[in-house]
Amino acid sequence: MFCNHLSHLIRNHGEEFRNGGSVKPWGNSKALQYMKVAETEGIPIHTYVFTPGSFPIEDTPGAAQQIAKNLYEMAGLTVPMVAVFSEGGSGGAEAISLADRRLMLSHGYYSVISPEGAAAIEGRLKPGQRATPELIERCANEDRYDFVQDILVRYKGLKRIYAYKLNTYWSNIASVDAYYQTNMDFLKPEVRNYFFKEYPDIYSKVDDLPPAKYNPGASVKNSLVSSGCILNGTVENSVLFKKVYIGNNCIIKNSVILNDVYIGDNTVIENCIVESRDTIRANTTYIGKPDDVKIVIEKNERYTL
Repeated sequence: MFCNHLSHLIRNHGEEFRNGGSVKPWGNSKALQYMKVAETEGIPIHTYVFTPGSFPIEDTPGAAQQIAKNLYEMAGLTVPMVAVFSEGGSGGAEAISLADRRLMLSHGYYSVISPEGAAAIEGRLKPGQRATPELIERCANEDRYDFVQDILVRYKGLKRIYAYKLNTYWSNIASVDAYYQTNMDFLKPEVRNYFFKEYPDIYSKVDDLPPAKYNPGASVKNSLVSSGCILNGTVENSVLFKKVYIGNNCIIKNSVILNDVYIGDNTVIENCIVESRDTIRANTTYIGKPDDVKIVIEKNERYTL
């Protein structure tokens, strides 16, 4: 199933055609409906991203709400999905590109904001003005990516920043280590209870999978185990995403195992993040450090009976 933005038609039809490639909420909703049809029929999905960003509408359903819904539903799609990026700006690109594989064209870009939007904020450029070479070079050399440190802290004394004070849990996921630590935080009862008991409207289940299966010999301590998992070994202080298979005599400690991972017998994994759809061979050892998490990517052939 093929899904794409229509920005390339602007060249022939003018800026008004298809909102300059900026998709409105109901356009993203239509794309999601077809993706779910493709999943029902077992058809792979191919998306072509060519948009400067989503069309700024905040009526119900707003742009942000529909993008969030698309991301939530696409995370649970079971058919293969490939996204190709030419122009990928902001959430408008993300709304149809949460794929298994992402490919970038030679002169394409994929950014949290379009170049025009970034130039308007950073360089105070007005519509129609072009960014100077000096501004482009300065932005490239500064290499800023952390929202808290590079935006909030940096502009604290220069801009008028308003915020609501948050006395409960929050985490700034701006690095691999922060992602790992945030997952580990959910093993703490106070954090887990806050999200899933005090606020029961938070949903985390997309697929209707069978419950996790604990075979004889399995041992699980202080871990989060998702539906669809099959466990035969030892799991301690770890987070297992859906459809993870743990072989016999395995030891998994202080690790995050992402979706659809097969771990062969007699494997030891500690202080690691195991990439989605990995197949770990038997008798393998991966050990990271608490302050230097190891990322495991091992795409081997998988044989199942």
